[in-house]
Amino acid sequence: MKLWMGEPEMNVTVTTDWIVGNTIEISGFHHTGFVNTGKVLRFEPCSVLAYSYLSSISRLPDVPENQTRLTFSLIPLTATTKLSLHIENFPTDTIYKHLNFYWQATCVLLRDLVGENAC
Repeated sequence: MKLWMGEPEMNVTVTTDWIVGNTIEISGFHHTGFVNTGKVLRFEPCSVLAYSYLSSISRLPDVPENQTRLTFSLIPLTATTKLSLHIENFPTDTIYKHLNFYWQATCVLLRDLVGENAC
């Protein structure tokens, strides 16, 4: 995740044990320090990763209704693999706009990384 979540100067750190139900923490620096905290919802290596999170930048209370959920699925096709990203629960319009902007570019980077490092 660290390879595609931000530029090296963002110093992104991902801390988790990947056990479903346990904590995931993504921290770094982008104009200001941030810590995204959430839970691993699903983890099937080379197939599915789902987690929830809330960014400290949002300043929203850390309650389930403020957690955005992301699900990444790798779907084998005949000659390639399809990456599907499903994002749900946007607590604010600002969060929706940010994630829409961020993931449009990041999906391209992630696709290229997965293509080079297939399971």
